[in-house]
Amino acid sequence: MSLNARDVSGLVLAGGDGTRMGEDKALVEWGDEPLFRRQLSLLTAIGIGAVGISRAGTQPALDAGVPTVLDALPGKGPLSGIVSGLGWASHPGENGRPLLVLAVDMPLVERDFLRRLLAHAEPARGVAFRVNGRWEPLCAIYPPAALTRAQRLLEEGPSSPTGLVEELASQGMLTSLDLDADEGRVLKSWNVRGEPPGE
Repeated sequence: MSLNARDVSGLVLAGGDGTRMGEDKALVEWGDEPLFRRQLSLLTAIGIGAVGISRAGTQPALDAGVPTVLDALPGKGPLSGIVSGLGWASHPGENGRPLLVLAVDMPLVERDFLRRLLAHAEPARGVAFRVNGRWEPLCAIYPPAALTRAQRLLEEGPSSPTGLVEELASQGMLTSLDLDADEGRVLKSWNVRGEPPGE
């Protein structure tokens, strides 16, 4: 059974320091709007039930019009944002909502890509793209039960979201949506102004 978008929470991951970009990536313009607004608009356009944006506590707040979810452990990378997002998506007395995460620096992702995730995920089983055998954990849906595993990985020391995805997949809690290299270009991060993503 695929997920209904209104039963999913969505989080734009925008807590990075943008070292290679030379500035806060969330504020870099793509077309005629900053990246954070573009990504939030994507989540809203596909009907996600609750939308938020992840930030480090040291970063200035954004005029986003949605809740700001502070990273669990600032400076620990996107896994910290995913942990906080999963906690935010959980509600007392409920089982929690699946969490769709989308990195702020993936400007080539479009609505249909996110809808594909929704179509392949289930309430208790997430899904992540895999390009030529390599996971992409920053445009993915995580099941509510991923929270305890993500917290443990974060507390144990240096870890990446890829480690979380691999653990979830090994336990049948997450499945892959395989793409070839051509399709996978959509998931490229934009790290340097003079080097457009996907090239």
